[in-house]
Amino acid sequence: MRIKFKDCLLMLLMATLVAADPEKAVPKDVFEEDILPYPYILTGVCCILMMLIVLYLHIRIPQIRSIYGWALPSFLAGLITLYFSFVIMNSHVTVIPCSALGYMLGFSIIVCICWFNVMCYDCYAVFSGRTRSLARYCLYGWGLPGAYLTICLALNNLNILEEKLKPPFTFWGCAIGNENQTADLLYFFLPMTLLMVVNGVLLVKTKLKVNKIVNQPEDTIRTDTKLDHERFGLTVLIFIAMIISFGLDMFSWAMEDYEWLYFMSNVSVYMLGVIIFFLFICNRHVDQWCGRSH
Repeated sequence: MRIKFKDCLLMLLMATLVAADPEKAVPKDVFEEDILPYPYILTGVCCILMMLIVLYLHIRIPQIRSIYGWALPSFLAGLITLYFSFVIMNSHVTVIPCSALGYMLGFSIIVCICWFNVMCYDCYAVFSGRTRSLARYCLYGWGLPGAYLTICLALNNLNILEEKLKPPFTFWGCAIGNENQTADLLYFFLPMTLLMVVNGVLLVKTKLKVNKIVNQPEDTIRTDTKLDHERFGLTVLIFIAMIISFGLDMFSWAMEDYEWLYFMSNVSVYMLGVIIFFLFICNRHVDQWCGRSH
């Protein structure tokens, strides 16, 4: 029996909502503390599988194996690591030390944002005629998160800062309540806000270039393609989803007393994977390739 995309989306949405507030998803008489992590684990595994499917398709399909097509797998690798960290944290597996898990979580988030930076810049470079270099993209996309992780490790292990000013990733991985909002602000929300602003500026500048190209006379020689416009549209949609997720995360951090914001923040993180999955699966190039493979 063939399952329709809308049915899959409905099931994944239900699983995501369960993960956000599992206590409401089971009767009170059967809800116990050991049941709590299972919906988080299930939803995290589903998101990992979806990202692996998207990754597989973008490696196999020739039409999307461009520079942008290689930036996307790196972005997906960051998301897979992020969801893997969530699964391990909720599984309470002791194979990976919780402090290392916290750094893995922080690193994966920075990787996602940096490679999305690359995707946004690549869209801008295509429509503005700028030079594109996969080597430079890799240097930025992997080098900046690596440098960030190294600095955070050094600050945590060298006694040069007060405890409240040290990176909070150990608290994250060990699932310890971190009441030091200053550290969260310095090492997470400020860098994330800066990178998201850069993404927004790049997309706005790209849109201005697109409008200028579209309004050119018909006999003008154009270097842009339909695929370039499709990629730009997909990038904008992913940016909107990421902004919503990041905004909810920030509000839930700033207003801890509102539990529903925390639940919505959890929903948005998992829904980001669902949205990306359907954006790239419902793609004419994927449809054409699947049709030929049959």
